[in-house]
Amino acid sequence: MADNNFFTLNDINMPYSMDAEQAVLGCILSYPECLDRVSFLETKHFFIPQHKDIYSAIMTLSSSGTNIDPLVVLDMLVPDTFDKDQGRQYLLNMAQSVPSTANVELYAKIVRENYVIRSLITISSDIIEDAVNKKSTAGELIERPKESSTIFHREEIPMKYQSLMILSRAVFLIHSRNSAATKKTGIKDILPGLRNLITFLRVLINPI
Repeated sequence: MADNNFFTLNDINMPYSMDAEQAVLGCILSYPECLDRVSFLETKHFFIPQHKDIYSAIMTLSSSGTNIDPLVVLDMLVPDTFDKDQGRQYLLNMAQSVPSTANVELYAKIVRENYVIRSLITISSDIIEDAVNKKSTAGELIERPKESSTIFHREEIPMKYQSLMILSRAVFLIHSRNSAATKKTGIKDILPGLRNLITFLRVLINPI
């Protein structure tokens, strides 16, 4: 029996910007009024777990009407996220290294855009894996990108990333078109199409 578990995206480093994430949080901690300028940003958009926790604490303070104060934020994060000394130094470094609050919206958009790309990669890889290993029906595979597009509509995805959804659906078409040949020769018949998709994802993440 052919081994269908060949497909993996483990060698792809998920995109994120440490500088942008730290800049957004540093701006807000230093100048809390910046939070209103990045109201579109959500906790899930951050990649670094500690940054998720920091932003979640900031949002908790904001929603309760409490002033955003680095010391209060630190108290909320000790001991689960940081120990006290480590956390104080990390928050202080972020606040002091803010390049300019004038660009806080730009930093936040970079954070969100990286989240969108990571999510599209995950969705695409899940669809490919299910198609190759026949974990879903044809109808389910076709509907998956449609369901995902509803989610991403709220994220205001640039049109250039819609191509990933198209490629995800193309995986099913490749699989269907070669189904007859696959029964005779095995999974190798769909490898070229899948390899092209992997190459596209790599170029998208790390453009030359």
